[in-house]
Amino acid sequence: MLNGAEREFLAGLDAGAVERDLEEISRYERPSGSPGEAEAHAYVAGRLEAHGVDTVRTAFPAWTFAFGEARMRFWAGGREDSLPAKIWGYSPDAWEEPVRGRAVFVSPDRFPPDSIAWFADRTSPSGRDLEGRIVLSTTRSAVAIRDACARGALAYVFCWPYGDETVIHESAVCAGWGAALPEDVELYPRIPVFAVDRPTGERLIALAEGGSLDIELRGRSRSEVKALPLLEAFLPGDSPYFILLGAHMDAKHHGATDNGTGCALMLALALRFARLKKRPFGLRFCWWSGHEFSKYAGSSNYALERFDELNEHCLCYVNADVPGSKGADDFSQVAATPDFMALARRAVRDVTGQDGEHVGPVNSYDQSFYNIGVSSCFIWSSQLVPGSPHGSGAGAMPWWWHTEEDTFGKHDMEVLMQDCRLYALGTLRILEPGWLPDDGALWDRLIGELEKLDGRGITLRPVLDVFRRNRGRLAGKGGLKERLRAIRRLNQALYCQRAPYFQDFRMGDGYVPGLSLPLAALAGGGLTDKARFVLDRYAVAQRNRLMVLAKELESL
Repeated sequence: MLNGAEREFLAGLDAGAVERDLEEISRYERPSGSPGEAEAHAYVAGRLEAHGVDTVRTAFPAWTFAFGEARMRFWAGGREDSLPAKIWGYSPDAWEEPVRGRAVFVSPDRFPPDSIAWFADRTSPSGRDLEGRIVLSTTRSAVAIRDACARGALAYVFCWPYGDETVIHESAVCAGWGAALPEDVELYPRIPVFAVDRPTGERLIALAEGGSLDIELRGRSRSEVKALPLLEAFLPGDSPYFILLGAHMDAKHHGATDNGTGCALMLALALRFARLKKRPFGLRFCWWSGHEFSKYAGSSNYALERFDELNEHCLCYVNADVPGSKGADDFSQVAATPDFMALARRAVRDVTGQDGEHVGPVNSYDQSFYNIGVSSCFIWSSQLVPGSPHGSGAGAMPWWWHTEEDTFGKHDMEVLMQDCRLYALGTLRILEPGWLPDDGALWDRLIGELEKLDGRGITLRPVLDVFRRNRGRLAGKGGLKERLRAIRRLNQALYCQRAPYFQDFRMGDGYVPGLSLPLAALAGGGLTDKARFVLDRYAVAQRNRLMVLAKELESL
């Protein structure tokens, strides 16, 4: 239930200003590093500076991609025709030398599972059965595309499997993250990847299965290392601790709901919290670039460059992506780490009247801070109601997602203001005197997940003994500094596979992924001896990593 001070604070959010900001931001086409993105950054910075909020604009290097025109011609039954298509990001250029071959449909179940099992072998058990073919499929799995390449395919056409809209959704396919490691480079596609809408895809699949179908594909795609912008705003607090809040500014086109609404929401929060007279913790607002065109390069670069201060003083990360869309008045999915879940659920109930259920883990949405051990409070908020006419079939996103149709007017101001109030209330409650994170919930989640994994091909009892012993000693004890030190290790164990100063690859969403993913693959069968050996040794190494984290907790 809201108290008087909270009601007054939320009443200070100006819906008219939020909509005007959204309209201005979504005026611009905002590919990463584009003039339109720069104009939008300048607008937001001007609004902040006019209200006395300090801003800093910097640049960072990113491996990004750009794409332009794409064409598809095909021949079937002695007739030539053409259909609309788009090339997806990180694809090799296929313009000067177009790709042509016989098309074949490959169902998703004829590719390896989208799991760590592929990493353990990286060869296809199917040999070269797709030599010289153009693959049609309804999965955009990075593993499927790499497998098609290993089997000799010349190109891959993703046939959108959800709604009946005739717009073509744009995206990129890779299993890497913005700040990739050398061993991650090969996770990007080596054959061009195109996309078509569902009606087009169904037509192509029917032609391929009903007889001969030859396809020629052209597409302009370029990947390069270039400087991308970062806009950051600071609201100082009474201590060195701070909340990090972010939303990506770059967009496939005008991106009114992905993510103009998120950027306007963050601007509204920054302006409202700037008027708060007392802040025990600081607030940092970031408008990321490189989300859409570099796989979270902005947030992952921030984690890389600001590692020490994030590790020492960041309380949590608050992310806003695709809030306020038409039809998105379902707040029942609450995405946060366990130590912030109770706070997040209470905020959802007090703002919307809905009872939210925990969703997790989430390995996307600019969650570039898990390896450091930083918790999350709100990764997203409003969601489309199942069966909404604004949805793309059974897909999670609206039908205009990642298309030219994501323009001003696709939002719902009532929903967007609920999102604004939800984020404002959650952040305000973190700033209450005496607030401390619920570290006990994080301890319980980790121990519970380890108990599920114990005995599934590996013994975790020694690790569990250390975690259980220290839960009783540390949970709910000490001040903020002491709790944060423990929370860092707990998050690293619960969400990560790699060291704190790296980024995990984007593969699988399981808790304790270093163990749960290889153990699930080993239990599933169908592995080569090589893959089974590699995954078994990897699980043992990950068990040892957990023991190191447990012993570090024991030393606190």
